[in-house]
Amino acid sequence: MKLFNRIEINFIKKENEYEEPLEETAQDFLGVDDIKNGVIRHSNRHYSLVVEVNPINYNLLSDNEQNQVEDSFMEFLNSLNYPIQLYVQTRYLDVSGHLNFLKSKSQSAKGELQNYIANLHEFMRLKLAQKPVLIKRYFVVISCKAEKPRQSMQELERRVNHIIEGLYGCGIVARPLNTEEVTDLIYAAQNKKRAYVTNIKDSVSYGHKSLYTTKGG
Repeated sequence: MKLFNRIEINFIKKENEYEEPLEETAQDFLGVDDIKNGVIRHSNRHYSLVVEVNPINYNLLSDNEQNQVEDSFMEFLNSLNYPIQLYVQTRYLDVSGHLNFLKSKSQSAKGELQNYIANLHEFMRLKLAQKPVLIKRYFVVISCKAEKPRQSMQELERRVNHIIEGLYGCGIVARPLNTEEVTDLIYAAQNKKRAYVTNIKDSVSYGHKSLYTTKGG
């Protein structure tokens, strides 16, 4: 059973006492034994941690700012001496609560305001029925394998800090997921038809106030 479908970027440039050749491909990330403190423990003494990345709107940057981001990102990539894996998850945005809120407000409002809210509610309802809103979330999967679990955890922590600091230098904010978030992420990856909705309140907390795509758009 596949855990994530994602892209693997392998930047091993020198011998690393913690690293062994990865048997899994990017499509064969298997065998979850346990998830504790956000760390995924696999059956083959392999440990992974997932970092969520809040992307920047590159197209809105000036030419100088774009050049700075590109230079910083290249410097970050060149600093990697271990593999990282990129994963993008898309979920439908649940806007039913917002529609119910508008409907309630239209019933309590009066005059022109009532008509405005009622028309807005109907417009959104029809629009979303045609093109549901999709939310994309971006992740970096960091893995480590060593003879002793303590060594793996120490090296994994070092890599996570390196990833977060390196991306921060590019103006990109990243954070490690906790156990509940990792569990939810894996469940959604394995059960797309049953876990395809994310709540609009959660979407705002993820930083997706204006970054969204529409189905087929």
